[in-house]
Amino acid sequence: MRTPFQVTFSTPSESIWEEASKTLAGSKEMHEVRDVFSFLTIWREYLNSVFGELHSLTHLSNPDDPPDVIAHFHNGDLNIEITSLEPNHIHQSERLERQHLDKCRTSIPISYRPHNGAEALEIMLNPGHPLGWEGVSERCAVRNETLVSRALSKLENPAVQALNPGVILLTGNLMGDPHEEQALLTAFQEVAALPSAVGWQFGTVYQWNCSSFYSTVYSAQSGLQVKK
Repeated sequence: MRTPFQVTFSTPSESIWEEASKTLAGSKEMHEVRDVFSFLTIWREYLNSVFGELHSLTHLSNPDDPPDVIAHFHNGDLNIEITSLEPNHIHQSERLERQHLDKCRTSIPISYRPHNGAEALEIMLNPGHPLGWEGVSERCAVRNETLVSRALSKLENPAVQALNPGVILLTGNLMGDPHEEQALLTAFQEVAALPSAVGWQFGTVYQWNCSSFYSTVYSAQSGLQVKK
């Protein structure tokens, strides 16, 4: 299924979110459009210099994807594949948190996988819980490992290999500190060195609100660029 969105770089983000909520089937699809649009507007100057003005987006879902989103520019199209940078247990804890929204006060560390839902909930309900802390090195190791594995799962997909290379966009709650940034760089370099990655760029995006964000873009030619 293909769903078009008439947008430009100057379209208000709340407008595309409202339109996505009306036309797309679920939360996952809505967030894909929102995250892609955030990434495109954050890197407007970088993309404009290559592709020209943004004219529209097309969201694709089964049986038409991949890619997840196509950005249509004046000078051509950009294929964008989206995947999460968060470990699986974080997504599981997010579902649990939604069930106890009025009680949860803290988050599960990305470097610790709770044994079950009860343990996860115990951590989330008790700020300062011993299992709720994590070291910087442990956190960065998980970031590196997850980025590599998720990017590889996209690059090794025959349907993705058949596309014109574009951007593999990873979403997640990135802190943007120097240690995490180095972990991202190391992972990007590892993935970009693979033959299947030729022509692809890699990016991350995390946006707290309309003015606070952290985003990166990496290519073998230009290296790592950061905006926050």
